[in-house]
Amino acid sequence: MTVAFNFSGASADAVFAPAAALSGVSLLVEVEGGTISLPPAEGLARLAQAPHLLCHRGFVADRLALSGDAPRSLVRAAREQRHFDIAELFAFVCPARFAIPTPHGLARSLGLETWAEVEIDLGHMSLEGVEEEHVLAALLAGCGADVVVRE
Repeated sequence: MTVAFNFSGASADAVFAPAAALSGVSLLVEVEGGTISLPPAEGLARLAQAPHLLCHRGFVADRLALSGDAPRSLVRAAREQRHFDIAELFAFVCPARFAIPTPHGLARSLGLETWAEVEIDLGHMSLEGVEEEHVLAALLAGCGADVVVRE
């Protein structure tokens, strides 16, 4: 999702900010035609070059810095870039509402569905025995998915 921000009212002054998010220790960045996964050092370099739409920019930069062998100047440049941080926007718009500063946490606080909310209908699965089904549900729940078990 590319986001255009226009603060002046003129269409020529719009700033395009590609969305970026952490995926483990790599950075997922939106590009034309999809997303790419960048290793930590390349992700920091990309964040230092131009503004991105992020969630909790300080954490993203610190996580990439700890995971990669990037020079401090690159980490500083990525942190000081004027990114569009949805966690900061949420804190400004909803100052009294609690939210975990992650995309999933903000979505849950706003009552939005996320890709991690998985509903499993165990009646259609070809697993033998209830124990295996509950083990699978427990594994999915351990991965951060919200699991609804219907028997």
